[in-house]
Amino acid sequence: MYLASEPARFALKIGLSFLAAVLSFLLIENPARVFLNRRKSMPLAYAAMVCAIALCVPLGVAVRKANYVNSEASDVVKGGLVFDPKTKNNSAMLMGDSNGSMYGKVMKEICANLGYKLSVISVAAGDPLPAPDVKSAAQFFFCKMFEHLN
Repeated sequence: MYLASEPARFALKIGLSFLAAVLSFLLIENPARVFLNRRKSMPLAYAAMVCAIALCVPLGVAVRKANYVNSEASDVVKGGLVFDPKTKNNSAMLMGDSNGSMYGKVMKEICANLGYKLSVISVAAGDPLPAPDVKSAAQFFFCKMFEHLN
């Protein structure tokens, strides 16, 4: 379907999405509602929910630790996390919150392949410019950034 026209691919996506929604409603959601709305099934439902949470939370933490490159506010004050600091010619910077951090592993690989220095100042659930005075924080940040780029 790669070479098919855009309207054909769009129609296929909509059709498959609709089919998946109908099938999941008929085969999963309705039977689950009937089963779990019985009084005898409620303890099983709560136990399944607790097991799902107990499985998903550690799994989510492990995936995050394996794939995110995240600096702390104390790292940002020092100029961020720097990978391949000996590289003088080319550099890249990754800045943002957790949305920026999720690209850290890929950015590290790309920069390593290209021979670039990578500075990471992505702070999950936080502002990468952690100072009460916005003007001084921005000035401090840009001074640190240019120190690492040179």
